[in-house]
Amino acid sequence: MYYSTSEKLPEFSSLPQEFQLALNNCLSIRSLDIKNRLIERTHEISPAYLHNFDWKLKLTLSSDKMAQINEPRLLLNLDISGEREKSLSLDLSKEELKMLIESMEKANKVLQDFIIND
Repeated sequence: MYYSTSEKLPEFSSLPQEFQLALNNCLSIRSLDIKNRLIERTHEISPAYLHNFDWKLKLTLSSDKMAQINEPRLLLNLDISGEREKSLSLDLSKEELKMLIESMEKANKVLQDFIIND
């Protein structure tokens, strides 16, 4: 749920005006507390975060099974920090990379839905 002090929330539009003003006032006063609590809840899910990444693009010309492939491959290394550090290495085809990007965009959208704008 996004919240800005300059906008009215559609969820409250059916309430009487005085209740809308009271809720708006309460939300604006407590917005920093709400934002901090949402950040805490996010960290409860997983304290891990992406610390660094590196990528290389390679072209697979052939393999022991096929004489000619000519397929681009992305080697993606993700350094993850948090309770314990770990490195994740991915070898992705063009289609797999597209699916990964779409999944990350969806995850980002879900996280952005928890942000409360000041």
